[in-house]
Amino acid sequence: MLKTKEIKAVAREALLGRYGTVIGAYFVSFFLTFLCGLLSFAGLYAAFGDPEAKVVVRIVGRGTNVLKVIRSDPKYSFIAVLVAFALLFVAFVVAAWLDYGRKKLMLELCRKDGTGLSTLFWCFKNSAHPWKLVAVKFLTAFFTAVPLIFPLFTWMIALATGHFKEVTTSGTGWFNALAIVTILTEFIMIGLSLAMVYSDVVILDAPETEIMDAIGTSFRIMRGKKIKLLWTAAISFLFWYIAMEIVPVAALWIMPYVEATVMVFYLNISGEVQETAAYQRIYGVPEAEMTAEEPAAAPAAEMPVQAAEIPAEIIPAAEVTEVTEIPAQPEGKEGEDHEMPVL
Repeated sequence: MLKTKEIKAVAREALLGRYGTVIGAYFVSFFLTFLCGLLSFAGLYAAFGDPEAKVVVRIVGRGTNVLKVIRSDPKYSFIAVLVAFALLFVAFVVAAWLDYGRKKLMLELCRKDGTGLSTLFWCFKNSAHPWKLVAVKFLTAFFTAVPLIFPLFTWMIALATGHFKEVTTSGTGWFNALAIVTILTEFIMIGLSLAMVYSDVVILDAPETEIMDAIGTSFRIMRGKKIKLLWTAAISFLFWYIAMEIVPVAALWIMPYVEATVMVFYLNISGEVQETAAYQRIYGVPEAEMTAEEPAAAPAAEMPVQAAEIPAEIIPAAEVTEVTEIPAQPEGKEGEDHEMPVL
């Protein structure tokens, strides 16, 4: 496990020289989300807005006021309501897919160097199981909001027992009880959100993963690491958050830094961070990986091969050469020279 400063160092290294791609993704995502939101707002206003509003009159001018036509017929009003909610749903889905596309881009950026702006639209492909991501977003939001039942239950008990006024009066026992329950609920909700924070990332990593399996995997890998993530991704960035409030444009650099840190934390707890290009540029290739890439080969001189150990049947017949026996020289007397024959 890397320390907080090491995780942030890997995140900075992953973003180095790639801020253009990340900021471009932010701009495209914001523009498309704003456009979808504008269309959904227009649909809602067409269904529920005031046709006599000054803004509508100025836009319409002398033309036909469509809103008055819609209000004049219940059938048109019903269709307008359906269209408004359909546009609202489309805006939510598109915003969610773009948000997940940005997370996918950041994950690939932290894992390897090669990624582009097209990754922003990764969720618009069927192979990415985009509806599964939408379901994960709904389920995690639902599970996080479940503890709200405790303060609501406290309100209902106070109402049923006739102590509703005491709940709203500071210093009373019911008021203090509700405050304690609310604080505990907030802590539980923070813990649940931290436990499920990587549910969508698990599906981004492996789209075939089932929804509940992804949530369970996030719970498992975050066991005992919630406080560290809270410190790494929130408390350690407190100065940067203050700077972002003072200079809003700094969010274009600070928010990618925070998101990259969250993704590097995921790679760290899943055991992949040492394989990333950013980590290896800072700390080098891990020793185990170098050993695996360079297997030891013993020199030929240290592994002598004896002829007796080679089976005769594996020697090709063509390579077997007949050896002619050289006759031994006759033994002479000691000191006697033998004259070599002249050919």
